[in-house]
Amino acid sequence: MTTNGPQGYQQRYVNTAPSSADETTRSVSAIISTGQPVARFYGTEVLEISQGSVDTNRVRSGMCPLLDSHQSGSINNAIGRVAETWISGGALWARLTFNRTPQGELAWGMVQRGEIGGCSIGYKVLLWEVRDSDGDVIDQDLSYSDAASFTYTAKKFELLEVSICPVVADSGAGVRSDDRAGDPLRDVRARMQARQAMSDRMSHR
Repeated sequence: MTTNGPQGYQQRYVNTAPSSADETTRSVSAIISTGQPVARFYGTEVLEISQGSVDTNRVRSGMCPLLDSHQSGSINNAIGRVAETWISGGALWARLTFNRTPQGELAWGMVQRGEIGGCSIGYKVLLWEVRDSDGDVIDQDLSYSDAASFTYTAKKFELLEVSICPVVADSGAGVRSDDRAGDPLRDVRARMQARQAMSDRMSHR
């Protein structure tokens, strides 16, 4: 059984080795997600990488930006855009193009010179499947004292942006600590919804 779960804007980091740099189009190919398990404050998160799981409507409409380290408060933070995405070898790939702005030129030069090569995605989970430590699917409408031990698989998520980041593959970057032991799933959902509401407000500034 697959049910709706915590909603929220997420970020995850992945090591990439950008290749196929094209001077004419000012673009490069990169792996932007492998979907590997990431430790979160509410449990272990996994992204399902498949044709049916990733919503790339923003990419197809030309509205998926390439950002500097997930900063979205200014147009100066937009260093390019995501031109296309595809799935290969179980990973989510993208073609990233760089703007002809001072910030875009800086990032493009650093990528070309191999000075930076990390990518991170920002996304909104639309559908969760949650399993307990025994691998059984749980009822998300109930409360659980051991919710932090569960595995939360994003069965469907919307790609909001891709970022070039100086720090990648750092598990601490994706962890949010909470000193309240034994939080039930219901409270987890409420926190994630609050984060989503904050993200929605910020996106309309």
